[in-house]
This record gives sequence, structure tokens and C-alpha cells, in this order.
Amino acid sequence: MWRPRRFASASLAKTESSGHITTDATQELKLDGYRAIGVKSAGKVRLFSRNSKPFDKKFAYIAEALRELPDETTVDGEIVALDDAGRPSFNLLQNFVSEAGRIRYFVFDLLCHKGRDLTGLPLIERRKILGTQLSDRDERSRTGDEPGESHLSQLGHSL
Repeated sequence: MWRPRRFASASLAKTESSGHITTDATQELKLDGYRAIGVKSAGKVRLFSRNSKPFDKKFAYIAEALRELPDETTVDGEIVALDDAGRPSFNLLQNFVSEAGRIRYFVFDLLCHKGRDLTGLPLIERRKILGTQLSDRDERSRTGDEPGESHLSQLGHSL
């Protein structure tokens, strides 16, 4: 089975006990889906869970959307199913076979780009590069238009 040369693990969220967000912090909404790492290498796209389990066969629809990425590129995001109102629904995600058209991959980080490890760069810089890599024409994958953009605005809701 094909595996990327170096598996990049997902960065997990950290709780801020004071509830105060500093100006250098970024916020990400929990979308109630499956965390997934997308890897394109040697022309092949693979999706992995945060525990390194293969997702590309289960979510082939999403893996196909990542084919436009350059080779040797790794992205981090969340696979989500949207209900009729455009809200994330974990129940629909669990029943993805009959709901494949509702599945989206919200990409929020670019870990490696054309073989260059970007994890040493600030998240805001990685997101700027990420914004140039995925087309807005494909509804299966989404990125924020600018760093820190709320995923809710992409889902058609406001806070």
C-alpha cells in the first residue's frame, strides 16, 4: 500500500482556560466531522484520518477534488456533511454512502507544498499559500478566502 514518505499528523486543538483570545491566536470552528490529512505525491492523492487510517477509498469523492494540488503537497482539514440548511451534520456524515453529494472537505492548513515543509511558517503565511492552491470552482473542497475567516460564513450562517 502506498504511503507518503513522511506522514504529517494533524495538529489538535488546544483549550484556552481563560476564554480570552490574544491577537496572535487564530480560531477555528469545530465543524463536527472527521479530521483528515490530504497528500498528493507522485500523481496520487491519499486521504488519511488523524490516526493514519486510509480515508481515500471511503471518501474517493473528496480525494478526487484534491487532484488539482501540486505533487508533494499535504493539506489538513475536516470532512463534513452538510444538511439541507447548509449546517454540518455528523449523522449525515456517518451515512455518507447515500449522502456523498453533501460531503465537503474544509481545508484549513497547508503542511507541505511542492516538497517544502511549511510547518515552520506561521499559520497565517501557510493559509495565504493555501488560498492559491485549491479552486473555488470545486464545491467538494473549501478554504477560507483569508486567514482567520470563519467557516460559518462559508456555510451561509453568521455568528
